[in-house]
Amino acid sequence: MSFTKRDIWRLCTTVGAIDPESASASATVNGDAVDVRFAGGGGASVVLAIQCGAATGGPSAQTVDGKVQDSADGSTGWADLGTGSVATQLTADDTFSQSAGINLTPGNKGYIRAVVTVALTGGAAPTIPVGATLVIGGRDPA
Repeated sequence: MSFTKRDIWRLCTTVGAIDPESASASATVNGDAVDVRFAGGGGASVVLAIQCGAATGGPSAQTVDGKVQDSADGSTGWADLGTGSVATQLTADDTFSQSAGINLTPGNKGYIRAVVTVALTGGAAPTIPVGATLVIGGRDPA
């Protein structure tokens, strides 16, 4: 099948890694395991995008951090993929950030997930909506 560089939909897959949800003051939200073992083998890469909505409960300070982890079986042994897998910290309402591109090969364990960590200071039972998306490149589009 022939395609051009403009046909990015043939070269990448977007995965809703963490569906939007309300997170409490010191929450860690783990996304579902995403299988990045695919026909054709290596060459995969990923970008993590995180976002937050407006905090409620009047926190005086807020941070939302995102990172990518990998695992050999998709359920245990999760480990951070390194500094490149970290999205820029969000410190204001209604913001978005993405990580640098992360090369998943060599050494890819087979499964990845997004992790979002929230810290809200002050306020009365503050919460903030968060979500994450993984854009996986090099995946076999079949």
